Amino acid sequence: SGSLTRERSGFPRRPRRRSEGARRKVKMADENDPDNRKLEAPADFDGPGKNRRCTDIPCCILLCAAWAAMTGLGLIATGAVANEDLPAGNPMRLVNGMDYMANICGIDDKVCGVGYQEAKQEKCVGYGDYQVCTKVYGSFPKDDCESTYKKSASDDDDGAVWDGPYNDYNQTYKVASLPKAYYLPSGMAVCVKECPSENNFDEFICEYDYQAKVDALMDSDSIIDNALAITYGLKYTNEYKCMPKVETYDYMGYCMPVAAQDAIEISMNAALEAKGFNTTQIQAAADKGWWEMFQADFYTSYGVILGCGLGVTSLVGFIYLYILRIPGVLALVVWGIIAMIEAFFLLPGLMLYMVTYPEYLVIGEDSSIAINGTDYALDAVTGGCDWSEPFSEACGVLGLAYILLGIAALWACIICCLRSRIMLALGITQEAARAVAAMPFLIFFPLVQAAGLLVFFIPWVIFSIYLASSGTVVAETVCYTTSTCIQVKNFEYSDEQLGAGLYMLFIWFWTTQFIIAIGQLVIALAVSQWYFTRDKSTIGNVTVFDSVRMAFRYHMGSAAFGSLIIAIIKTIRAVIMYLQGKAAKAKNRLASAILCCIQCCMWCVEKCMKFIN
Repeated sequence: SGSLTRERSGFPRRPRRRSEGARRKVKMADENDPDNRKLEAPADFDGPGKNRRCTDIPCCILLCAAWAAMTGLGLIATGAVANEDLPAGNPMRLVNGMDYMANICGIDDKVCGVGYQEAKQEKCVGYGDYQVCTKVYGSFPKDDCESTYKKSASDDDDGAVWDGPYNDYNQTYKVASLPKAYYLPSGMAVCVKECPSENNFDEFICEYDYQAKVDALMDSDSIIDNALAITYGLKYTNEYKCMPKVETYDYMGYCMPVAAQDAIEISMNAALEAKGFNTTQIQAAADKGWWEMFQADFYTSYGVILGCGLGVTSLVGFIYLYILRIPGVLALVVWGIIAMIEAFFLLPGLMLYMVTYPEYLVIGEDSSIAINGTDYALDAVTGGCDWSEPFSEACGVLGLAYILLGIAALWACIICCLRSRIMLALGITQEAARAVAAMPFLIFFPLVQAAGLLVFFIPWVIFSIYLASSGTVVAETVCYTTSTCIQVKNFEYSDEQLGAGLYMLFIWFWTTQFIIAIGQLVIALAVSQWYFTRDKSTIGNVTVFDSVRMAFRYHMGSAAFGSLIIAIIKTIRAVIMYLQGKAAKAKNRLASAILCCIQCCMWCVEKCMKFIN
C-alpha cells in the first residue's frame, strides 16, 4: 500500500508551486487581456445605457388591457352598458335611509300604503240643515309595498276612493318619490318627500298603511273626520306606528330632530363652560357649513400654509441637502448619534456598578465596644448581592448594571461589524445629496406621481362606488331595548359582483405599485446619468425629464412586470384578510390562527419581492 501512487489511489495530484517569475508572467498576461482591462469611458460619456431597447413589452400591453377592462366594468356598473350578471348601481343606495319595509328612500320603485278605501255607509249627526255626515270605512288591507298596483274593480268615482298627497291615482305612496327618512318612536323609519321644518302636533307621519287612513280622514271635508285623524294619529303614536311632525333638519337624507340636537348642544356647552371654553365662539363656528369653515380657515391662514408649509420647508430641505454635502458633517451627525446611543447604555451601567452598588457592600464602619473594662473590636458588616435572594435591592442594582453594560457591549460589537456598511451608507447619502442639488426637480417628482395617482383614483373610486351599490339590500333588525329596534341595511353580492370587486381591488394594487415603480426607475435613471457623466455642467432638471422619457419609452413594461408581482401578492393578502374576518365572525379560533400564520408568511413574501425587484 505504501507504493500506491496518488493517481492510482484516486486522489488528485497536488499542483506544483509556481515560481515568482512565473506568477509575474501570468499576472502580466492577465492584465494585457482585453477582457481584464479597466473600463475607460470616453471624454464625452454622458451616462450608461443610451442604446436602450424596450423591455417586457407583453406586460405593458397587459397593463393597458387591464385598464381597458376596468373601464368596461365601470361602464357596466354605472349602467352605461347593460349586463344581466352585473346590475347597475346607484350611489344613493349607500347614502339614503331605509324604511321599515327595507325600501331605500328615493330609490326603490315600490308603491306602499293601503291603495284604496271602501265606503261602507254614510252616517249623519244632527237635524235638518245642521247635519254633519261622514263615511264609515271598512278594515284596511295589509301593506305589502308592491312594485305594481292594480285598481280594484269596485273602485269608482263616487268619492269612495281618496286621493293621496303624493299620488293622484289612489291612497298610495311611491317610495321612489320620497327621498328622506323620518324616524318613528319605534326606531324604524318611513320615507317622506321632505323633512318637516316646524313643529305641528296635529299632523302625523306614520307607517304607510296607517298613513293612508290618517291622510284619508285629514283630507276629508268633514270636521269629524279631521278630529278622528288627530285621534287616530295620537293612538298610533302610542303604538309606535306614527310620529307627530317635529322640526327637523336634513342631514344626508335623514330627518334629524332639532330638539335632540339642542339637548346635546346644551349638555356639551355646560361641560365646555365648566372647563373654561368660550361656547359662543364654538357655536358660531358650528353654525357654518364645512365648506364655509374650510374657506374661512384657508383665508385666515393661507400665509402660514403657503409660507411655512411650502416655502420654509422647501428652503430648509435645500439647506439641509447643501449642509450634507460639506465633508465631515454627515459623518459627524451619524457617528455622533451612534456614540450617544452607546453612552445612553454605558454610562448608566457604569454608574450603577461603580458608584451605586458599592454602597451596598459595607454597612457601617469599624468600631469597638468596652465590656467590663475590656475593649472589643467590631468589624463593619459586609453586604452586597446574595444571588440566593435575587429579589433584594442590591441584586436589582447589580443586575440592572450588568444588563446595561451587556447592551452597550452588544451595540459596540454590532457597530464594529457594520462599520463598513455605515461608511458606504454615508458615502451614498452624500452622493444623493449632490445629485438632488444638481437636479432639484427630483424633490418635486413625488407630486407628479401623486397627480398620476389622482387621475387614476377619480374614475376608479366612481366605478367602485357604483359597483358597491349594485348589491341586494338585506335588512337586519337591531334591538337596543325590548320595544325599540332599528333596521340597518347590509348588501349581499353575487359571485359575479364579488369577482368584479376583487378585480377592482387588484387593478388598484397594480396601478399604484406601477406608479411607484415608474418613480423608482426615473430616479435611478436620473441619478445614474448624473453619477457617470463627467461634465456635470450638462446635468440639470432636463436630465429628470429625459429620464421620464426613457422610463416610459423603454421600461414601462418592466415597471408593469414588477408591480404585477406585488399586486398579485397584495390581492392574495386581501383575500386572506377577508377570510380572517369570516373566521373571526364565526368564532373559529383554529381557522383564525392558521390564516394569521399564512398572512404573516405572505407579508414576508411581499417584503422580499419588493426588495428583489
